[in-house]
Amino acid sequence: MKKIVILTIVCAMLLLQCIPASAATLQKIATEEYECEYSWSGTWQGSGNNDGSNCFDFDYNNKWGSDDVYTRSEAEWVAVKFPQEITISGWCLFQSNEGYSNIAQYSIQVQQGTEEWVTIYTSEEFTEFWFDDDITLDEPVQATAWRFYVARDGALPGRHTAAPGCAVELTEIEIYTPVEVADPTQAPATEVPATQVPATQAPATEAPATEAPATEDGGCGSSSAVAQVLLVLGIALIIKKK
Repeated sequence: MKKIVILTIVCAMLLLQCIPASAATLQKIATEEYECEYSWSGTWQGSGNNDGSNCFDFDYNNKWGSDDVYTRSEAEWVAVKFPQEITISGWCLFQSNEGYSNIAQYSIQVQQGTEEWVTIYTSEEFTEFWFDDDITLDEPVQATAWRFYVARDGALPGRHTAAPGCAVELTEIEIYTPVEVADPTQAPATEVPATQVPATQAPATEAPATEAPATEDGGCGSSSAVAQVLLVLGIALIIKKK
């Protein structure tokens, strides 16, 4: 009896684990193909290829190098304006590791059809240099523009910069929107071509159709009810044995 109970519970657990979850994925946005507009607070000493648009070009070998956030400005930022309102579910920031940037804390702000910037996220206070920071929001937000923002006290000198001067440098910014995808377990229906009866053949005598038991599609996912019955049966057997 003990072996039967254990086998019943194991079968139920395996069937439940086989049920597929709803499929979803993330898609990167804020690239040139979306015809976005980019703006940024400034560049390091106003020279070099340090434009903020470098954060959105899929090239991780260039960067946005801000102006001196500690001695020359109150804050440094880079922003993207979308051609229409979009849904934002997260982002990933890549900080330059050349030794001139050391971001201690940052905020993410959005515009929602107006010129007002609303802060939707403030990072933790980093005590060590970080290369990338990947964030997924608990609840997606609607936005017409998105901005990465570092206040004056949110930047620290890098290992190659003399205090108190320091810059904010990012090689790339990836902003994501949720995209629904088809369930891979659902195979498309295949139609069986009808068999043509030759004209010279006598009409066939139709026998009453016998319906085969219906089977549900969906692979392992259709076993949910069976799994639950087996699990309940195993628990009932345990209780009965006691």
